[in-house]
Amino acid sequence: MKGKKRVVSIFLILVCILGGTVFVNRYVFLDLIGKHVEEREVINTVEELEVDSGYSRDGKNRYIVHLDRNPAVAGFNPDYYVYPDMVGKERTIWWDEGIWCKARYGIYDKAQLNYYSYGSDELIRTVDLSEIINAPDFPYYITGYDSQPVVYQGKWCLSMDGYIKTKREKELTEILSDQFYLDLETLEVYPEEERLYERYPQDILEEGRRVRWKWDFVSQRKTEPDIWENNGLGSIVCTSDDVFNGDSIKAYGAILFDSEQLPERGAKLYEEFPGLEKYCGKEGYVVRLIMFDVPTNEEVLNYFVREISFEGMTLGAEHTIDGQAHEINSIDDYYLYRYGVQEGDEMPEDYWNSMGL
Repeated sequence: MKGKKRVVSIFLILVCILGGTVFVNRYVFLDLIGKHVEEREVINTVEELEVDSGYSRDGKNRYIVHLDRNPAVAGFNPDYYVYPDMVGKERTIWWDEGIWCKARYGIYDKAQLNYYSYGSDELIRTVDLSEIINAPDFPYYITGYDSQPVVYQGKWCLSMDGYIKTKREKELTEILSDQFYLDLETLEVYPEEERLYERYPQDILEEGRRVRWKWDFVSQRKTEPDIWENNGLGSIVCTSDDVFNGDSIKAYGAILFDSEQLPERGAKLYEEFPGLEKYCGKEGYVVRLIMFDVPTNEEVLNYFVREISFEGMTLGAEHTIDGQAHEINSIDDYYLYRYGVQEGDEMPEDYWNSMGL
């Protein structure tokens, strides 16, 4: 009899323990009902991208070429470029009652930011992120990341996006991912509390604006057609960017285009960047020119075309200072009718406002 009571007592204790466990973890068990999970392998490495880099003939500028995949390789300073090697899987989860509401995030066994030298493409330095992002107390499920480090609150960080971890995994389908920053020295995590551009020193912003002003013609899409389309070329992006330079940030001009836009052999582009000619005629690559010595609009155009055609180009009345439409027969025409100045003149005080920035 005593033995039977003991068995009953043990059974009741086990039932209580099991019930308590189910109650404490009730959301975990509830979330299993109707749950679906899909996973795919993710391999983002420099080797997969077939990265090639080098210098201009005079050594002042740089180029990076790689297969057209995201994320792209990014410049870090005048000597190194960087790329986050991330290997793992992408997980997608959803539930029966909310089939259109899905959450997607990465789980990375290998996560490291690698620094490579221009020209030799030699690995110089590695920052291992694997341990920190896989730690139980890491506050995010990672949904995205940028390849180029940025300065946030005075620290060099990797900009990332992620879902804040919640008690119920099901809640991930109802929230938006947040931006956060991972300190590359201390590996601390900083939630975004200010817009990124607000932390830049004013002189760096001005330096970037001067690059944009100098390239306003080749970067604009106000004329019909724009200068690239008018010369039989697809989208070539001319913009400003910045890199770390010693103990400061340095702005530069960036020219971005697909390998299909590379000019014929013998073009001026290859006089400036001899290492690019081997990609002439190849498809599926992206090219980034890093111009510390920023050329003029005409010099940029002459990289790609021998004779610049303005035939048929117009600037609509909504984009001119006199409210009238004008034919554009030269680069100076564009600056005159758009801003009332000549190419090479000082940037108008309201230029940045006119850009909507």
